[in-house]
Amino acid sequence: MKRPSYGFGVPAYNEHQTIQLVLNRLKAVRWRGDPPKKIVVVSDCSSDGTDEIVTSLALDEKEVPILLKRMPARSGKPAAINLAMKELADCEFVGMVSADCLPKEGALETLLDCFNNPEVGVSAGRIVTCGNTDRLSVRISKILWDVHHEIALVAPKSSEISLLRNISVTVNPTIADEADLEASVVARGFRINYSPNAVIYNQAPSNLSDYFFQRLRVTLGHLEIAQRTGFSVGTLKMSHRFRSIIKVFKRGEHKLIDIAAGVFLEVFIYLCAVFQAKVLRKNMSGIWKPSTSAKRPFQDDLKPKRHQT
Repeated sequence: MKRPSYGFGVPAYNEHQTIQLVLNRLKAVRWRGDPPKKIVVVSDCSSDGTDEIVTSLALDEKEVPILLKRMPARSGKPAAINLAMKELADCEFVGMVSADCLPKEGALETLLDCFNNPEVGVSAGRIVTCGNTDRLSVRISKILWDVHHEIALVAPKSSEISLLRNISVTVNPTIADEADLEASVVARGFRINYSPNAVIYNQAPSNLSDYFFQRLRVTLGHLEIAQRTGFSVGTLKMSHRFRSIIKVFKRGEHKLIDIAAGVFLEVFIYLCAVFQAKVLRKNMSGIWKPSTSAKRPFQDDLKPKRHQT
């Protein structure tokens, strides 16, 4: 019996600090004993050496084909995802992996196993954020992702790495691409599965300005998708946020003052997003300025692996 095929798409824009580690992790995946059929890196006009690193890895790799596709002009992550999906059309399952996120060993195999259930269209793991906890923005980011974990347990959602049943979906020019993919797959009658044991590491912004604009962009994108499609991610609902914050507070792993700061900041961000979306009617573009303070290599950050299921 033929085993299902799978591959990975990696949208990348100036990711020279992380791309090699991410690609090494992807090509080492073995699901049901088989390697990925291919890995497609779509560079959105990277200018920092990302393309050269990918080319070098592709030349040295003997088992898993690594393909580099370069956008002719800066087009944004949604366009990069769509090109990757086109190149991966012959794979039954597709993983979209942000080049600045690192799946823990075994996480992707766990996510692929979820497709044994024919009702699952999106398989998502848990974000564990890294960074220097001397910085308030990092502590708030850790609280945020703990809250998102609690929400995802009752209202599953994807994140920076999403595995999809390949049903020929595309991404609209939005600033919240993961949610747009979710909306398309759910509209086809499939559901989202959340696997908290499938850990995905990302880097927290190391200053509050980057945190604010990153979260504002995501919230704007979620509001736009809800308005356009009627699909609302679980983290957009205030009732889910409130109950999850209480659960995180009761665990006693974060200082009350940090939780309070995070709540205040998230409420302010939400109000700013609503004002921009509904009053200013801000145009939603698939191109945005990256959070530069979150662009750093994964090193000692990975030593603290605190996460509960």
